[in-house]
Amino acid sequence: MKIFFLLSLILLFQACKEKEKKNQPPSMISLPQFEYVSQVMENGSTQSLSISLDAFYISNEITNKEYREFTDWARDNPEEILSKPKELILKKNPEPGKTRVWKVPDWRRMSDLLPKLIDSNAMYKLDKRFKNYFTDEKYNDYPVVGVSKNAAEYYCAWLIGLEYKTIVLRKGQIAPNGMKVQSKYILVTGPDYGYYRIPLQIEWEYVAKQPYKRIFVNDHELHKVTEGTPNRWGILHIHDNVSEWISNPDDTLAVSQGGNWLTKENSPSILRLPPDSSKGYIGFRIARTYKPEEINDKK
Repeated sequence: MKIFFLLSLILLFQACKEKEKKNQPPSMISLPQFEYVSQVMENGSTQSLSISLDAFYISNEITNKEYREFTDWARDNPEEILSKPKELILKKNPEPGKTRVWKVPDWRRMSDLLPKLIDSNAMYKLDKRFKNYFTDEKYNDYPVVGVSKNAAEYYCAWLIGLEYKTIVLRKGQIAPNGMKVQSKYILVTGPDYGYYRIPLQIEWEYVAKQPYKRIFVNDHELHKVTEGTPNRWGILHIHDNVSEWISNPDDTLAVSQGGNWLTKENSPSILRLPPDSSKGYIGFRIARTYKPEEINDKK
């Protein structure tokens, strides 16, 4: 029994070490907490607005290969269910003009969701050079397009699910809290930091304001996600390649922002569309909140 107890502790220690190694999600860049003053127009006059935001991770654009792993999983697991937060607006309120917003899980079976995950011909509809853009491996490292904001959020939900594990402990085994299991015990483990999500508009704009390491030129061509001119944080294609879905809690429509390969505009543009809309010039990147002490603890 003592040997089994020691073995359990060793396995638990190893699991903790592995968890520590994965604190910073792969292929994501950490940005520090920040505060700044923004000038906004209100009632015809310029107002100063103080903005404070938690530190967060952000990725480069999600590639065809990365998103195809999700669609392949959905195809091979038709009975699996994913959920993402859905907002319910309750308008019945004693105060005129006031509403209450509740977030509830939006559960979807993969067999129902699969047809809505991507328009694989979205790029080809715009430019006949890009035949089989989503499925051809030569485009693996290019940004995925034809994905609606709703579908991008389910991709985030899928990523979260990959990090959770279900451990079944039997009677007599030692649980992580050091107690002996008296009956069958099911333990679900996962990350203790923020979930994957679409970047907030304020986060995206903060990244977009960072200077580039060298002169940046939008050549209005489509490039691999990892090729190009990085900004000071090492983030690429915030102003070119594809426009990107962002999260704006005050907007009932899906919002995309940034220049793309199709337009000839150099300034970032904002587009509002229904959440299930998919375009051949809109992709997305993902973000994740973290606490600064997580980085300090590792050091």
